[in-house]
Amino acid sequence: MMALYNLFPVRIIRAYQSRLFTPLIVLFIVGSMATLNDNLQSLFQIYLFKLFGSVVTIGSLIGLITGFYFWIVTVVILEEITLNLLNSKAELERGKIEASLLLIRYFLISLGIVIILGAVGVNGTAVAAITGGLSVGIGFGLQQVVSNFVSGILLLFEGVLRPGDVVSVDGDTCRVTRLGIRATTVVRLLDNAEKVIPNQKFFTSDLTTYTGSDRLVYCSVSIGVGYESKSEEVIQLLLAIATNHPKILADPNPVAFFLGFGDSCLNFELKFWLDDINNKKRVISDLNCAILEVFNEHQISIPFPQRDLHLYNDELSTSLGKGLIFQSIEQND
Repeated sequence: MMALYNLFPVRIIRAYQSRLFTPLIVLFIVGSMATLNDNLQSLFQIYLFKLFGSVVTIGSLIGLITGFYFWIVTVVILEEITLNLLNSKAELERGKIEASLLLIRYFLISLGIVIILGAVGVNGTAVAAITGGLSVGIGFGLQQVVSNFVSGILLLFEGVLRPGDVVSVDGDTCRVTRLGIRATTVVRLLDNAEKVIPNQKFFTSDLTTYTGSDRLVYCSVSIGVGYESKSEEVIQLLLAIATNHPKILADPNPVAFFLGFGDSCLNFELKFWLDDINNKKRVISDLNCAILEVFNEHQISIPFPQRDLHLYNDELSTSLGKGLIFQSIEQND
């Protein structure tokens, strides 16, 4: 027990206790009472129905339920313990480890079902025959489930998608929190809402990931300045602002460009790298505030679009003015 406390947080240990150790204690107490009480032994021998040609009593039914429960819980707990023991592996290997453990889990659960059915006296040959006959119908009826199952295995083995990855799903930036055998759970960064997405979707549509081969993110800020500004000074100020920000990476280094001539301004762009997509909006906001402050200090204007109206014909301008006055009088009447 002390070893488990070294491997897992207290809340997980308590969950294990409630799922495994507490039911074991209750089962032990009930079993002890049954051996000492003849009435309980007689109760367990009451006939209920036949299953695959074998008689099912209350005792065998309880044995089936408790056997399945403890077998599945034990397999899941062993899987979680193994995953935590192998947690020191490289992140790129984690998907393969999880895929292997999931396959082992389903193999052990299937094996446990066969063993438990045999232990309570169910005919194994009948089970195999009926299962084989139903497998064809189940295969047609659960095509999507099987497809998601296979897709989940491939995703885990290939390492294309891993827990902690930041991806774009239907235009929303999301973080992968759990990669299951049937579906993937992601959290939308916009509002922290969870989305459960079938694994097949990641094979039938394009996937944009910000953390595939690395976690670097390329960002940019565009700015326009007045025509009286000096281009080299603007570039140097933009680079100094980016270099002083603690979240912007020095390697690759930020760069600034003079893009061209606009209708009312000179257009510049500042490009920089981040190592976390979650910082993008915050960093851009900080840069915009810093650019506005620094440009004001250096008297660099940030113009806005303007339109000038020139009237060259005096008669035309006079007639236009009279028309506007006449229209105003009619409205007042």
